[in-house]
Amino acid sequence: MRASNLVTSRRLCHRVFCFVLGVFVGLQMYAAVWPWGRNGDGTRDSPTLNTWKLLKDLTVAKLSSSTPAPVLTNIELLKVNISANINASLNTLLRLNSEQHIRNIEKFPLHFHNNSVVILIQVHKRLEDLQIMIESMKSVRYINQTLVVFSHDYYSPETFELVFSIDFCPVLQLFYPYAIQFFDKQFPGDIPRDCPRDIGKEKAMATGCYNANFPDTYGHYREGKFTQIKHHWVWKQHYVLDRVHILKDFNGVLLRLDDDYYLAEDIIHVIRLMNDEKSKICPSCVMYILGEHEQLKPNSYISETGDVVISNWFTGIGRGMAFRRDFWEAFKSCATSFCKFDDYNWDWALEHSKSTCFKDMKILKPKAGRVFHIGTCHGFHRNIKGCDRDQVKSSIQKVLSMYQKNLFPHKFKASKNKAKPRSIRQGFGGWSDPRDQELCLRFFENKTDGVYMLNQINKVITT
Repeated sequence: MRASNLVTSRRLCHRVFCFVLGVFVGLQMYAAVWPWGRNGDGTRDSPTLNTWKLLKDLTVAKLSSSTPAPVLTNIELLKVNISANINASLNTLLRLNSEQHIRNIEKFPLHFHNNSVVILIQVHKRLEDLQIMIESMKSVRYINQTLVVFSHDYYSPETFELVFSIDFCPVLQLFYPYAIQFFDKQFPGDIPRDCPRDIGKEKAMATGCYNANFPDTYGHYREGKFTQIKHHWVWKQHYVLDRVHILKDFNGVLLRLDDDYYLAEDIIHVIRLMNDEKSKICPSCVMYILGEHEQLKPNSYISETGDVVISNWFTGIGRGMAFRRDFWEAFKSCATSFCKFDDYNWDWALEHSKSTCFKDMKILKPKAGRVFHIGTCHGFHRNIKGCDRDQVKSSIQKVLSMYQKNLFPHKFKASKNKAKPRSIRQGFGGWSDPRDQELCLRFFENKTDGVYMLNQINKVITT
């Protein structure tokens, strides 16, 4: 009898144990798939987070206006496909931009002051160049105190994975929402009804293509792959300075770069030093230029590493444009001059604005560059045979290594550039379509949301 009771008791305990274990495992599995995580705010301890929900939202277009956006935290996001539903995809990107999730901020808290630097990088398709740039950033002193913003206009798993791998500084990703990768058959991409680039106005008028009345200075019609460069250039600065919450009161320096640059390890030190000394050596300077346009000048690191030149800005003066919020606010008043100028290149449009609106745009530039162009071989407008990216990188690294002891100057000595200002030139074209001009103006006006806005812009061509 006692043995029977003992067996029964053991069976009961076994069943209770199995039940409790099953409940525990079930709760863990439930927590793992529950879309809003353990913290009640859309975040979770696990990096798997809301990945599959986000993937579904992006590809099946399930997000509603009341659905909170999941945070971009998982490598699985790299599997995202562009939705066939443009409206849903665009709304999702706008939502992700508004989330403004900053990676690594727990490890590297941000404490902005007037000498802080924010780096803003325009990212396209140049994966190998971007990888080299990120490698160079690892060695930059004070990079852990610097918010690095990547603004994408092309969405690929490889690019996202590379940016996700950064673990040495705070990182914010923004997504240019009007990328032609989405809008391949409607504005701001090339729509089927648009006139072909070289059709000529007479034939365009005869065929009745959509923008026949608006050829550029040279008789050509717009191409989305070119106009996107200027649109994205304006948008990313607008979004960072007008809409990123953490930068609302930022009064430091914004360093604007392309994804095919290489950075010297003292670049932030040099920006801070110029910022400290600007009031003494050039109070009217509105911008810093950190490197040569193409040339690599090894000798400048021997005798001129602590020298800066005061000059008027012009297209081709150099790379690595750094400025403060007051320049952006002043630039807004030149929006019409910039957006109406028939040139799809932002730098030539900026030079036109300088001549017609700014009147004066003084800059400080170190004689020994701290920004270098990796993409000198293969860029948007060039493909030089026999030019090797790795050789370009090696040459830059060799110079920086050879003259490393001459980096990190303690003070600057200023001199003036005696170059004469050049006369205003005609634009290179590609920017005569009123839709491009209107979209550009809306960025300056902080009106940049949604397909509805694009539909409104499309109407300007028929009114």
